[in-house]
Amino acid sequence: MSNRIEPAPSPAVIPAPSPTGVAADALVGKRVQKYDIVRIIGRGGMGTVYEAVNTDIGKRVAMKFIDAETVQNADAVARFVRGSSAGWKSYLRDPAPANALIRADNPKMDDDQLASCVAALRTSKALTGGDAATGGIGVMTDARWRTTRDFLVRAGLLKETVDWRSAYTTQFCRHVSSGV
Repeated sequence: MSNRIEPAPSPAVIPAPSPTGVAADALVGKRVQKYDIVRIIGRGGMGTVYEAVNTDIGKRVAMKFIDAETVQNADAVARFVRGSSAGWKSYLRDPAPANALIRADNPKMDDDQLASCVAALRTSKALTGGDAATGGIGVMTDARWRTTRDFLVRAGLLKETVDWRSAYTTQFCRHVSSGV
């Protein structure tokens, strides 16, 4: 297993237990989808970041869970989405400030590893390809969701009768602009 912690792909916002309800560290030691939650890396105003392990490939990742109260607050969700998009844009433009924070938290992470991660993000276009190439990082479209729904139906993973439109909203992606 690598010592590198990489961001986990997140298809949806998954509410974390609230600091005012169940303790956020109640997730430590639990499995969420294919990820084993190892420890809390940090907490912020909107949620908690955890170290986790992808059980399919044994890779360590960082996962952010939004507090339950935040998920219910449309303004807070919009700010989170805008902040995430702006953060990724900033990181791709100049990764040095974030890399310094990563190295401070994980001294085993060296410059070559970080450079490799940034290069992989750029060449794979994981953040800037597809719809993001024209709509910006964080864009979500009805057409993309329809394509995903059709694929899942063809693969037998989703019943054709499921109301797939209720699974998402583009409400929080309207701020996204081109110029990834």
